Amino acid sequence: MINGITGQSHAKRGIKTIIASHVHCYQEEIELMIVPRILDDQPNTTIDKNAMEIPDGLDLADPEFHKSREIDILLGARIFYKVLGPGRISTSTGPTYQASALGWIACGLFHHGSFSTASLAASTCSKIESNYPQDELAKLIEKFWRLEESGVKDWEPKEIDECDAESHFRNTHKVAADGRFITKIPLRGKPSSLGDSYPQVNKRFMSLERRLGQNPGLYNEYKAFMQEYEEMVPIAAEDLHKVKYFIPHSCVVKPDSTSTKVRVVFDASAKTTSGISLNDIQIVGPTIQRELFDQLIEFKTHDKVLMADIAKMYRQILIADQDTWLQCILWRDNPEKPLKAYRLMTVTYREASSSFLACRALHEAAER
Repeated sequence: MINGITGQSHAKRGIKTIIASHVHCYQEEIELMIVPRILDDQPNTTIDKNAMEIPDGLDLADPEFHKSREIDILLGARIFYKVLGPGRISTSTGPTYQASALGWIACGLFHHGSFSTASLAASTCSKIESNYPQDELAKLIEKFWRLEESGVKDWEPKEIDECDAESHFRNTHKVAADGRFITKIPLRGKPSSLGDSYPQVNKRFMSLERRLGQNPGLYNEYKAFMQEYEEMVPIAAEDLHKVKYFIPHSCVVKPDSTSTKVRVVFDASAKTTSGISLNDIQIVGPTIQRELFDQLIEFKTHDKVLMADIAKMYRQILIADQDTWLQCILWRDNPEKPLKAYRLMTVTYREASSSFLACRALHEAAER
């Protein structure tokens, strides 16, 4: 028996099925309980789509959302919040468009003249039981929505390129002689769109060097980190014309860390003279690692659990030689020495595609 869907509904059987987006590379296996009826038709009347404000370039999860129809599936909270994306677009007359893994979802009220339709997306619940007094419960709900709204900003739609990232990895990766994966950087734009990055990177390095010089202890730790970064290849003067992008670097200090107190970070979002950065032309890729909540829940279902840490995970994956010219840096360990340029030969932290590439290589290793 299921409470909360048109009162009480008796589910005689359940099925497993797969929901998939018709516009994005997303699918999910779910379990469904079959009931005679879920909700009234939604929306409660067909809406004139031509009268609605629909932003250009939106891949709608349901292109016919304006038609009054039966509800086929009601997704639970576990799936609903999993498919929600970070974007939301509000229009003057409604509805609101919410980004999701299934495509853009139209929801909320639509106002046309003095007429408002019923909400395009509805949820029902027959009973709320709480140990809180009603006035305190109301305050908690109000606080919840304030927290939810605080992080919501108008968001311009961007191309979702999850399928491109996956196919790019499958088509370009290979295995080196030592067993490590080699992959190319997935790009959505052309490297030729990048302007000159050297002047800004040179200026930032000089500033970093002065700051490190005022803190000898930090400077020594910074130099130790860079010396440990074995995957740096010096660039000969005659090859400097091949450099497509210089990445500025700095450090993050974590005094409480038990492993690495000083971490060098790379800023691939630094703009070039054309106003475009390396991250701007990279495909981010999907999040393929499991949600932490799901892992914690499954963690409790086992008597024994094996845990391990992959040392320097990003640096275990090599970048194809031709793409390393996109991730070059400036460095010297002494202000008296000439400044040198180096290529970073592995997946580099804080590049837009790095998280996907590292996790995808880990999945590939597991599959093999």
